[in-house]
Amino acid sequence: MVEPTDMLPKENKEEPRHKGFFSSSPKEPHFDASIISNELANLSRRFRTLEERTSNLIRKSQITEQNMLMNSKKVATEIKTINADISELRKIIAEMKDNMRQIVEEVKRCAKKEEIKILQKYVDMWEPINFVTRSEVERIIKDIQK
Repeated sequence: MVEPTDMLPKENKEEPRHKGFFSSSPKEPHFDASIISNELANLSRRFRTLEERTSNLIRKSQITEQNMLMNSKKVATEIKTINADISELRKIIAEMKDNMRQIVEEVKRCAKKEEIKILQKYVDMWEPINFVTRSEVERIIKDIQK
């Protein structure tokens, strides 16, 4: 790499330079054209490299942004689906709670085991199998009247 001091005009070392405020002007500076053209070519090459890197970074950031947007849309759709499923599940749970309440109320209205045992004792005591029906009574009365 060329040092920045190489681009400065070269002084003639053989002639002493007068320093001071009112000194005479020095000779015209001597520029080396090959150094300048090499340095310009080097700077141009480096600039092109930086431009390529910048354009690559811009492309990558655009692709990343597009991917993020697609993922964001996908996640939003999934969230909407999940929210709809949750709402449906809440409705189902509410219906199940209502059904359970109805079942509990019906069970409360049913006879308890003790009540059924009491009824069984009365039935056993009365022996309803031995009861006669109306039609049998009417038939018996007709038979007696004859």
